[in-house]
Amino acid sequence: MLTHDETALLPTVIYDEIIKARDNKAVGRSLAVYVRKSEGDSVSVVRAANWPAAMVVGEGSEVLISGSTYTKTAYTYDKIGYRVAITNEMIEDANWPMVQLAAKWAGEKMAIKESQDIINVITGNAGTKLGRARLWNTTTSGIFNDIATAMRLIEQKDYGANTLVLSPRLYAELRKQDQFRHANLAGTDKTLRTGEVGDVYGLRVIVSNQLASGTMICLDDNATLFFERRPLTARETADSVRDLAGMVLTQRYKSAVIAPSGIVVYTGI
Repeated sequence: MLTHDETALLPTVIYDEIIKARDNKAVGRSLAVYVRKSEGDSVSVVRAANWPAAMVVGEGSEVLISGSTYTKTAYTYDKIGYRVAITNEMIEDANWPMVQLAAKWAGEKMAIKESQDIINVITGNAGTKLGRARLWNTTTSGIFNDIATAMRLIEQKDYGANTLVLSPRLYAELRKQDQFRHANLAGTDKTLRTGEVGDVYGLRVIVSNQLASGTMICLDDNATLFFERRPLTARETADSVRDLAGMVLTQRYKSAVIAPSGIVVYTGI
């Protein structure tokens, strides 16, 4: 049973537990540029079309206008939420910290939803989408050929490929390869915190359950913006009629791809 002093500490302890759990699962936000917004019910994203090359200008000649054209799109923020309710009897009688565990699980679920939304935006707006008829586990060279091809397609558009996102199955195939294993024998806590498991060809490699089994994303992580209007917020709740204690978690955000050419998605690997 919680003492009076422990009960007084719950708001801080719970929120810290929620944020820690969120950070451990927030893979999606590491794939985008974070932008904190403090006002408005929507956000406008301005995109530029392809820029033409510079030209030679003769002495005394007019320098012609040759910039890009622009489009502006307004997005309304999405709101996600999670509610937990526990009977006070369960809290009193449990042999483990029920409230802290509930906070941890709720924080993880919020982060998973956030990551899924970001990844869906990235895969849905990728500039290049490729299907594969050959599975990675049927050929060693196919793994690195596909990665190199994705990097080339991004670099040809003057973006810099710096991140590779894999499903757990594809990561399992990658880590069987000597080239990858030998370069990443030293483990770090990055995997627990960000899903980052190593690097290949200079790309940081991230594994995420939010990808379908045969999906790989190669991207410039500056190609996507993540606007957060309301950070993850926790509010305590109580239901005196049913003798319940709990919390409600909410968050408002929006993701948008501003450079589709900086993203390549492989499916069916």
